Amino acid sequence: MKISIRRRLAVGILGGTLLIVAVIMGITYYYGRSETLREVEAGARNLVSYYAYRFEATFLKTSKVPTMLAVYLETNPSLTDGDLQNLMQEALRKNPEVYGSCVAFEPNSFIPDKYYHAPYYYQNGDELTFVQLGNEEYNYFKWDWYRLPKEADEPYWTEPYLDTGGGEVIMTTYSVPFHKEGRFWGIATIDISLHDLMREVRALQVGQTGYAFILSREGKFVTFPDQEKVMQSGLEEYDKQIAARMTSGQEGIEPFVDPVTGQETWILFKPIRSSGWSFAVVYPVKEILAGAIALQRRMFVIGVLGLLVIFGIITLLARTITRPLEAFVGTARRIADGDLDQALPPTPFEDEIHDLSTAFEKMMRDLKQYMKDLARTVSEKERIESELKIARDIQRSILPRTFPPFPEQNEFDIYAFNISAKEVGGDFYDFFYVDDRTLGFVIADVSGKGVPAALYMAVSRTLLKATALRGFPPGECLDKVNHLLIADNESTMFVTLFYGTIDVHTGNLQYANGGHNLPYIKRKNGDLECLSGAHGLILGIMEDATYTTDSVKLNKGDAVFLYTDGVNEAENSSSAFFGMPRLEACLKETDFSSVEEAVKKMKTEVSDFTGDAVQSDDITMMALQYMGEDGKEALPPQTT
Repeated sequence: MKISIRRRLAVGILGGTLLIVAVIMGITYYYGRSETLREVEAGARNLVSYYAYRFEATFLKTSKVPTMLAVYLETNPSLTDGDLQNLMQEALRKNPEVYGSCVAFEPNSFIPDKYYHAPYYYQNGDELTFVQLGNEEYNYFKWDWYRLPKEADEPYWTEPYLDTGGGEVIMTTYSVPFHKEGRFWGIATIDISLHDLMREVRALQVGQTGYAFILSREGKFVTFPDQEKVMQSGLEEYDKQIAARMTSGQEGIEPFVDPVTGQETWILFKPIRSSGWSFAVVYPVKEILAGAIALQRRMFVIGVLGLLVIFGIITLLARTITRPLEAFVGTARRIADGDLDQALPPTPFEDEIHDLSTAFEKMMRDLKQYMKDLARTVSEKERIESELKIARDIQRSILPRTFPPFPEQNEFDIYAFNISAKEVGGDFYDFFYVDDRTLGFVIADVSGKGVPAALYMAVSRTLLKATALRGFPPGECLDKVNHLLIADNESTMFVTLFYGTIDVHTGNLQYANGGHNLPYIKRKNGDLECLSGAHGLILGIMEDATYTTDSVKLNKGDAVFLYTDGVNEAENSSSAFFGMPRLEACLKETDFSSVEEAVKKMKTEVSDFTGDAVQSDDITMMALQYMGEDGKEALPPQTT
């Protein structure tokens, strides 16, 4: 079988280039991981993205073949069976990465009185083998690769399967429906053998016990170290949450107990979007860090071996290509050694050599630009990720996270939590003793999200606490904080804030509200009340805003529930809000005898409602229960 010069050059140079890129990325990746834990994570993300994009590129490239066949059939509905088969053979010869191709027709629609008609060609070594699919044993109308795209009337990647009766290999099929005179006529497909993909993924070594695997759209293993689980079971039996994220097309990094070794690892995953699959790497971080020194010593050996491999590839190409290409091969060697500015020799004729030279020049330009862009992007990404991690750690350390916070006190119980929509957020809560019998507590929501909101949150919290500790009533305290925030607020940011104090001996609650969601009181008898009064403006906008102090009496067993708008405005996948009616209904059904359990129950209610939807806003909740004695005299209500 004659192989064109263009094909040999494309395969050879592409293989060599990919090998060079893989070696460079591998060395850079593993060397970077030896520096710090932060760089370990960054390098792992690059590895997952690289392979996910490679597989994605394969699926996208091969999906063009059945699309072309479908378009040709719709625009040439009168072609003969011979023309169709010639077209299919030509498509397979030009796309060697495609294992097989089939065009399956509706009953009696292509050849009258022929119920089954599905010509199928597949790669068999250097030749194409023909099979006519469709009979009583192989009723292709019932197979997913035909039935599902027909029902949806859109292209479809199937789950991996063993194609009995066709290619007799494990494969996945991309099917494209086509029509004749506006009616469904049949399905054009390509099959991709998963043998090379499975072998490549199995060969990916991560430390001593790490490995990679692919999860299908339905959550089954396409590749896995335990071969008995391939296409039989999935990640859900080990971790339902991570399995749900992967099958829903998310990407991320999560702590994970490796089912193969039982070790604590990281799992990094990224979707292969065109097929609906997900690629993951189970990363034994401790192993990699422990072997960092040994890996550094091997870097030189790996580099030498890589150069030898490249040299061997170039030598092989030089021996198999005709004499007119000798000048081009010599130039290619210098380019492979890193001289991307090397000029290619002129081509005397517009033949395959000329086309290859033109394509090679474009590849060099794109590669140089890609390497520059990649270096700049990776550097910037690592810097931003490092800064965001530090900011997240700092912000977490600011908020109280130890409960109960005052274990020696039994007059009250308090619990709170915060979940940021991004790495850092603008919600915050706090509680502290103003004096030996007065507990101050606050919940707030800064405008915006991310780093600006986090900075403004830290400033607002510091000003509020510093002012509150001077003993000012809540209304006066908010008034002073508002003036301090306005003084240098060039960014025009603002904060909604609810601040209250409770006399832990009497249960008298004084409070002021700066444009925040009004809290609820859950009485011991089950009644639910919304705190009224003290409707002040948001802080940081209007200098002449005023804030009043209102009060209410808490009896033994009464609880106060505070929250930010990330709760009532939480959205599910249908863009519906959690809403105030649902919030009040949940509060009525929740038992506040334990504020920690009550808050966790409310958190679960919101999480169950939103499901897999991306969190759009910070979520913060706080609950305080007064546990003092009934009948003690409260302080007189004040309004200032």
